[in-house]
Amino acid sequence: MEISTAEIFGRLFLATILGGVIGHERESSHHNAGLRTHMLVSVSSALIGLCSLIIFEQYRQVTSMDPLRVGAQVISGIGFLGAGAILKNGSTVKGLTTAASLWGVAAIGLFVGFGLIIPTLIATLIIYLSLDVVKYYSDHLIKKKSLISIDLYAKDVIGQIGEIGSILFNHSMSIKGINIERLEEDDIIIHLTVEASDRKQQLDILAAELQKVSGVTGVNIY
Repeated sequence: MEISTAEIFGRLFLATILGGVIGHERESSHHNAGLRTHMLVSVSSALIGLCSLIIFEQYRQVTSMDPLRVGAQVISGIGFLGAGAILKNGSTVKGLTTAASLWGVAAIGLFVGFGLIIPTLIATLIIYLSLDVVKYYSDHLIKKKSLISIDLYAKDVIGQIGEIGSILFNHSMSIKGINIERLEEDDIIIHLTVEASDRKQQLDILAAELQKVSGVTGVNIY
């Protein structure tokens, strides 16, 4: 069955909108791959899906080409773009969720291009809820595990990480994640995720001890 120009436009437009829904959530959460990236991935995937169908319709009398083979390359190829969204800094890995959302948006766009509208609408809703709503449950689980986030504003001084580790050890805490954000010159922010044996312990005492670490100018515990 030949696909009309209006239907082509409608599918590409819908793919752009659905990709934008997911991208808006990523953009509002301050991730590198945001609104424009997700919209482009979705509409491009839809275009590939549409083109494979159109070509199949034009040449199905002379060839047994499978239109799904072209689309399959989108799913595997999007992995390269997703890898670019993943950042590793020390023991901290960021961007896995965004990479997964890009992979999902590629599938959404592709199957909108194939004309499977209802499944893609459902998938878009599920992905959006997973990103926007389920994260609150994830935050609840983090608190339940007695995980504490600590931000240390400091000058970059040799040996300060060792001092911090000693203080946390004395408070029966273990470091689960560390990320050092470099600002201007030698100013840094040390982002720590630590697990405490008892979250109810006196965090003001911990903050006071961390404030005495070499180079530290400010402490934020939450």
